[in-house]
Amino acid sequence: MDREIKINGNRDRDLKGKNILFIMSGSLSMFLWGMVLYLSVSVYDLEPLPTGYNFLYPIMADASLLTGNLFFGHISDIYGRKVPFIFSSVLSSTGIMFASISQNYVEMSLSIFLANFTLGGEETVLLSYIFELFRNPLRSRLIIWITNMANAGVFFTAFSVYFLSDHTVQIRYFLGLSSLIILILILLTRLRFQESGKWIESRKNGNKNFDFEEKAKEVWNYSGKHFKILSYFEQLSTGTVIITGFFLVNIYFGYIYSNEPYYVSMVTTLAGTVSGIILGVFSKRLPHKIIPLLSFPSMAILVVSAAILSFYSLISLSIIIVILTARSFMSEIGWASRDLLQTELTFTEYRSRHIAYVRSFSYTILIFLYYVVFVLHPSLTIYLIIISVVEITGALGAIAWYFGGVETGRKDIS
Repeated sequence: MDREIKINGNRDRDLKGKNILFIMSGSLSMFLWGMVLYLSVSVYDLEPLPTGYNFLYPIMADASLLTGNLFFGHISDIYGRKVPFIFSSVLSSTGIMFASISQNYVEMSLSIFLANFTLGGEETVLLSYIFELFRNPLRSRLIIWITNMANAGVFFTAFSVYFLSDHTVQIRYFLGLSSLIILILILLTRLRFQESGKWIESRKNGNKNFDFEEKAKEVWNYSGKHFKILSYFEQLSTGTVIITGFFLVNIYFGYIYSNEPYYVSMVTTLAGTVSGIILGVFSKRLPHKIIPLLSFPSMAILVVSAAILSFYSLISLSIIIVILTARSFMSEIGWASRDLLQTELTFTEYRSRHIAYVRSFSYTILIFLYYVVFVLHPSLTIYLIIISVVEITGALGAIAWYFGGVETGRKDIS
């Protein structure tokens, strides 16, 4: 009996140790993703683009995120979570290190593509991995806290580049050294990971005969109609708000409309980081059905208010930045709800692909908006109106889900 207790105790400690390694590795990869996202802004000073091509870096980053999601989503569902998770970390860090030594805008564009391709796809695998390795309420808390590290990565990079803005060589060293250190830490942790048990089980049994709407009725007691349509409307609308808002507000707003691009990114992502920490603490008490309602309608109200006030020239740019910072605080709550529902509203066999498809829709919308912003150069008011349209759609999705959806946080369908 004593020996059995000792063996079980060792297993528990070993499992706890591996869980800590996973949390560290996932957090580092999301932090690195934040660095890469901000890289597509800060490289303007490293390798300037030719006249008329100022859309190239943003489009390259977004196109690579779209294709990376699709690629890693597919191979993760087919070949498992572990191998793509290791493979992506090597390629993403390679992309950043190559960017730090790039000598022209072509090399820089390829670096941005490589880094975002792998890190964008890695988040898809990461979410599936977390869902399948952990149980609620720890699972929800980890999804919130780990993905929130992307905000921290943007803040850290913007803060560092702000003080190095007049020193191009130092910025290159900073990017290369930071990515190398993170790569080493990621590899040391990921090589010890176990494969997802749920993924292994899904490959044995498969869910091909499961009807999603029938499963919703069975597990969540859903009694309405058109469940799949409702769930996709919520995921696509709110997911597009998060992606377009994160890029067009946190990453690029300061660069396009303010003389203080680093400052705007710092305050908006700092607000999101703080919000994510707070939400993680209280996530155990919050039904997942309510979280979108807490964030998306208020985000829409804030941006619409900024657009109206801007149209009538009633407030200064600094006040608009304050409003957008408040929106970024609420956005992290929306970010969490997006990640939670996208992992919960599918079967294990298709989880990574499902997340990839939903996000690819959002990145497609973002590519179109990039064209509008960087080629047509809209006024600040039109810019805010564009964002407002997306935010209103997300608010409608959150409201529809609250009144017609289900609570997914207590029972899993797979």
